[in-house]
Amino acid sequence: MPKVTLVSNNTFSGILFLNYLVWHDITIEKIYVISSLRGRFLPKLKKGVALLKAKSKCFLLYKYFIEKIFFRLLCIDGMYLLSEHDISKKYNIPIEFVGDVNAPHFISQITKSKNNEDLVLSAYGSQIFCADLVNAVNNFWNIHGSYLPFFRGAAPYFWMLFKNDYPRGVTLHHVIPQLDAGENICQKIVEPDKEDSMFIYHARCVIAAAKMFIEIFSNHYFQILKGEINEMKKSSGSMDMINVEITEGALVQDRNYGLPLPSDMKAFWQTGSKLFYFEDKKRLKKLLKS
Repeated sequence: MPKVTLVSNNTFSGILFLNYLVWHDITIEKIYVISSLRGRFLPKLKKGVALLKAKSKCFLLYKYFIEKIFFRLLCIDGMYLLSEHDISKKYNIPIEFVGDVNAPHFISQITKSKNNEDLVLSAYGSQIFCADLVNAVNNFWNIHGSYLPFFRGAAPYFWMLFKNDYPRGVTLHHVIPQLDAGENICQKIVEPDKEDSMFIYHARCVIAAAKMFIEIFSNHYFQILKGEINEMKKSSGSMDMINVEITEGALVQDRNYGLPLPSDMKAFWQTGSKLFYFEDKKRLKKLLKS
C-alpha cells in the first residue's frame, strides 16, 4: 500500500483529521505541521496584528482560544483522541514543524526519495504552495473544506453555516498551481443541523472529509493514478452528485470569501448562529463515536 505524507496544522481540524487516518490504519510516512502564518516571529506578529485590524477580532479569537486552546486542554484526552505529538510517538511517525512551505528546505524534504505511488496530502493547512513545489510532487491531493467551486478560500465552514444556500460540504481534489482549481476527485455534502454551533459544524465537515479520503485512498487510489477518475466516481458511490444551476446569483458564491470581516460577524450573530456552546465537548465525543 502506498504511503501518505501529511501536510496539516496543529489545531482542531488538522489533529482531528490526523486521528481519523491513524484509526483507519492509513500508513503515514511523515507529518509536516505547518504554521498558520508564514515567516519568522516578528513578521508573523506583524501579520497577526494586521489581521486583527482588518478582520473580525471575534472570529480570530475564537480560532485561537476555542479551536486551539480549548480543544487541546479539554478535548484531547490522551487515550482516544491524541495530539500530533502523541500520534508521532505511538505510531512511530516522524514529525516536523514548518514555518514556510515554499522554503527550499521544505521543498527538498517533501520531494526527495518519493516513490511514484506515494501521496502527498494537504489537509487544513493555511499556507499556499508555490508552483515549484506543486510541480515537483508526483501525486499531490488537497482537502478543501467546502463543496468546490463554492465557498473557496479561508474559513469556508463559517460561510457555509452563515449562508443558508448553495451546496455545502467538502472536496478532495488534485493540487495544481492555481488555488483550489485542481480536478475534483470526490465531494461530499455536509448540511448543518439546526443545533450546530460553528465548532460542531466544522467538526462534522472534518470528519466527513476524513472518511471520504479514507474510502477513496483505500479502495480507488490506483484507479485514480491510472487516470480513471470518472470510472472511480461511477463505482465508488461516495460522491454526492448534485445538479447545481449556475445562475447569476450562484456565480456570486463562486469566489474566494476569505476570513470574515466585523460586518460579516455582526450579520452572523443576527441569524441566531453561535460560534460555540459549552456542551460542544460532549457533542464532539458523541460525533467521534458515531
